[in-house]
Amino acid sequence: MNETFPEVQGKPWWLSKGTWGPVIAILAMAFAQFGVDVDANTLVESLLQIVALLGALLGWWGRVDAKQPIDTKRILPGVKARR
Repeated sequence: MNETFPEVQGKPWWLSKGTWGPVIAILAMAFAQFGVDVDANTLVESLLQIVALLGALLGWWGRVDAKQPIDTKRILPGVKARR
């Protein structure tokens, strides 16, 4: 009895709530250990700044790792600019 199972496509670690939950808990414990008092507004601002930084790094890395140049004539899928 040989059954073939479909290949499961994994998701990146940064999209996993199972990853971010413990990371946030560890950070909260570390802040408390060192006497850092973080209110909700400060936490939200800090997280938004981290997300912005990660977005910038992702964009930069995407260009560094790119296999082909960006098509400057294509505006949208199926739509090209005239010159």
